[in-house]
Amino acid sequence: MRADLLSGDVTEHWFIDMRGPTIRVSRENVPADAVLITTREVFERLISGTTRLVAVLWRNDAALVGDPGVINALRLTFPTRAGHTDPREAARRRCPHGAAWRARMDATLQRGGPDGDEKPPQHPRREHLPGQ
Repeated sequence: MRADLLSGDVTEHWFIDMRGPTIRVSRENVPADAVLITTREVFERLISGTTRLVAVLWRNDAALVGDPGVINALRLTFPTRAGHTDPREAARRRCPHGAAWRARMDATLQRGGPDGDEKPPQHPRREHLPGQ
C-alpha cells in the first residue's frame, strides 16, 4: 500500500509493505495494490488515532485507489483513540448476553414463567398465532 500526501504542488510518497509478520515503511514511489491519497494533516490524524480511516473516506478527506480490501488491513494498523472501547466489549458490559442470560432464561422456563404459571406469558399481539 502507498500513501500519497498532497501539499500544494508537492506529493510525499510513503510505501507501506504489510506482507508477512512485520510492517515495513519507506519513502519509495513504487506501484502498490492500493494508494491512499490525502493531505499530511489528515494522515497524521489517522496515524495518531484521532480519526478513523473509514470516516475519512466517507467525508472525502481521502481517496483510495486500487484494492478496497486493503482498507481492512490498513485500518487495523492504525491505533484507536485514547479511551476508546471496542463496541462489542461495551455491549457485553451493558447487556445481559451470554451464559448468565441463558441460565436465567432456562430457570424461568423451568419454573413455568416469572410467576410460576404453567407457561411463560406471551406478548399480547402474539395471542392470535397458532399454538400460542
